[in-house]
Order: sequence, then C-alpha cells, then structure tokens
Amino acid sequence: MIFLFLLSFVYAINIPTNLTEKDRDEVLKVLGVGTSSKYNSVPRSLGGFSGLEIALSIESLPADKLNDLGDGVDNSSSFDYAKISIGKGLFHFIDMYAHFIPFDKQTGLSEYGAMARWRMFEIDSGRFSVASLIHFNSSNIEDLFISDSYGGQIHLVWHILDFDVYGGIGLTRVKGRFSGGNNAITDTGLEIQQKINEELYILGASYIYKRVFIAVEANKADYLSLAAKLGLRF
Repeated sequence: MIFLFLLSFVYAINIPTNLTEKDRDEVLKVLGVGTSSKYNSVPRSLGGFSGLEIALSIESLPADKLNDLGDGVDNSSSFDYAKISIGKGLFHFIDMYAHFIPFDKQTGLSEYGAMARWRMFEIDSGRFSVASLIHFNSSNIEDLFISDSYGGQIHLVWHILDFDVYGGIGLTRVKGRFSGGNNAITDTGLEIQQKINEELYILGASYIYKRVFIAVEANKADYLSLAAKLGLRF
C-alpha cells in the first residue's frame, strides 16, 4: 500500500532519440550509474543469520541532463522512483541485500539488484568501522535502454549512539543496450551496446530508533544521485 502511494508521486522519464556515441555515454552516466545499487541503510551488521531488514526507498537522478542529447526531450529536473529492498544477515559481519522495482507504466522503469556487505574491522573501540561492498543492478526503461551495472565500494563509518555517518569511494562498471529497429534511439538505427567505468563518491547517514530507521545517501560520479529510505530491522 505504501509502495503504491509512493508511485503516485513519480513520473516516467523520456529518453531522447538519435543518440550519438558521445550522447550514449551521457545516458550511461545519468541512467546507468544513477540507477546502480546504493547501500542507503544503517551501516551496522544485521547481527547474523537471524537479522532481517525490510524497507522502502525513493531515489532521484538528474533527468534534465538528458534534455539536450540527440533530438532532445523535455524532462523535469529530476526522475524520482520508488524501490523495495530486503536485507538478510548471513554471518555475524556479512549481510546480503536485494532490491527491486516491479514494472509500472507510470515510470516505465523496472529494476532488480543485489549487494553484499562485509564489515571488515572496527577502530577506536567501535566508534569507527570499515566495510567493503560488492553490488549488481539491472534496470530496464521500456525496453529502450537496458543497463547492467556492477562494482565495489569501501566505506568508513562513524557510529554516534543511534546515528551513523559514512563516506566512501567505489568503482562502477555499466554496460548499456540502446534499442534499434522500429524503436531505435541510436543515430545509426541499430541496437548498440556500450560500456563505461565510473569512480563513485558516497556520503550517507542514518538514524535508528528501536526497530525503525531512516537513511539518506548521496552518490557522486559525473552526476549526483540521491536516495532516502524508511525501514524496519528485526
């Protein structure tokens, strides 16, 4: 019910046609990197196999960066979409997360992905910790643009009672498929696959009260993408 309510506030994104190779690189940066997996949670281990997290999030990417590409489109400043995520503890310091977006005509976007997080060690009696993450994501916008992204990140976390602040760096690789034929968005009219590698900078924060938490995260590569999450931990 909450997910459907969030969907009522989001709208479809328009992808320009007649995209050159340079234009396609920009699409990969905006939509490929922008929709890649984000941690955006409480940066504390779920506590072993019994740990569970269920959450809803809203993510935002700069859709207006597409407006001057190819034949041009008229997107609003941001493309916002809702996402469902589930986290599960595996071992004491290793957690797995999965997320997905069921296809909805209102957004034109479907998506699924996963992330694994390993809290490697603590510093200063637990005030700080260091974690590594690996992730995968696949997104599809009306079969016009399909992207697969994967990569890794390192986070440094500052734990302050029920608050946590984290920053990190990462590398994301994105492979995109641009449609051809009758629904071509490429300048050649043919289906084209293209890849990019992007360095990523991450800044996030969370607050947990009993089982309820809120989290926010900003990811910056060439462009800035944002995420906010509300969830439960058991």
